[in-house]
Amino acid sequence: MTAPQFDYLVYIGRFQPFHLGHLAMLQAALRRAQKVILVLGSAGGSRTTKNPFSVAERQAMIINAVADWDASRVADVLFAPVRDYYDGPRWVAAVQAAVAALTPPGTRVGLFGHFKDASSAYLKDFPAWPLVHQANFGQINAADLRRAWFASGGELAKITDKLPASVTQFLATFAKDELFKRLIAEYQHLEQHRQQWAAAPYPPIFLTVDAVVRCCGHVLLIQRGGDFGYGCWALPGGFLDPH
Repeated sequence: MTAPQFDYLVYIGRFQPFHLGHLAMLQAALRRAQKVILVLGSAGGSRTTKNPFSVAERQAMIINAVADWDASRVADVLFAPVRDYYDGPRWVAAVQAAVAALTPPGTRVGLFGHFKDASSAYLKDFPAWPLVHQANFGQINAADLRRAWFASGGELAKITDKLPASVTQFLATFAKDELFKRLIAEYQHLEQHRQQWAAAPYPPIFLTVDAVVRCCGHVLLIQRGGDFGYGCWALPGGFLDPH
């Protein structure tokens, strides 16, 4: 057996949900490195139709899928949750710090990934880590799986062949939870909104305004009651009216 080329390979993604393409990528990375660090993006945010699963839920999906494949490699999969910063250099620094906390000095660290589209540009932001490029497996897109899942109201028949068995089981259980009903409501609201503006003769631009109200060392927050981010705390604000 050929010795691993790296001590650690870093594989960045949101894994919403973790599908068979992700699993094939992770398997390929584990064949090239002693351990793989999965950087879980969009960590700590509220649930949305784009990011429906928490860090703990994603970790469980991945661990169970790896265990079904090869239980001896579960301990070789490490996790580094990183929040969204909407600031490229700050996000890169956060990823580097998270990886540094898991890797002893002097270890061979590489970056593992696939150039899918413009969203993969971050693979060029870590020149200190040799890039191991891997061709995509099965051309599976997590966004397509989410849309099919939400559009069907939680039915999994059309996407089961693209998911590890343990992930299918997790999604079936999750679809019975009240949280899923909230996500379905958000999905339906978004789809209705897209249809309303589909025939617009110009690209629609939506402006929002939020207010920061401070008093006696406190900041005013509201608890969201609509279809987006229901129950989450937020600054008071919203879309500007047309006039």
